[in-house]
Amino acid sequence: MSDYYSTGQPQQQPDYGYGQQQPDYGYAQPAPYGEPAPARPKSKALGLWSLILAAVALVVGVGAGIWMGAAVAPYGVASGVSYEFSTDTMPPEAAGAVLVSFVAWGFASLLGIVAIVLSIIGMVKNAGRGLAIAALVIALIAPVASFFAIGVAATTLM
Repeated sequence: MSDYYSTGQPQQQPDYGYGQQQPDYGYAQPAPYGEPAPARPKSKALGLWSLILAAVALVVGVGAGIWMGAAVAPYGVASGVSYEFSTDTMPPEAAGAVLVSFVAWGFASLLGIVAIVLSIIGMVKNAGRGLAIAALVIALIAPVASFFAIGVAATTLM
């Protein structure tokens, strides 16, 4: 107050930085009205993982089917289109091979189910859609192929 009266001129107001440009901290500016935001490229990891799991399920399932067919072939009886065997007449090593192949088959089934779920999620999210479609097809063919492997191995090794 004393400065105004002593000099006859108003004191200047301090500059609070309203007119200065704020520094850029790396934040993206929002998209203007009417324009879509730029899309980030999607990762193909989900589709790739589902494809890997489906392929492993196929290989393990077919391998377990061949192993099971080879284990039961000498102890089964083929009649027409059916094939019957009893674990009561099998030696312990053959029954053990059947048990191990059942465990491997269960593991392959679990991998196949996980691959189907991941491939559906990958297709919906468009995260490696082509890979996810291939994984779904492989995961759906795997159980059929493993049943076919049991039949082929059991009938050829009889």
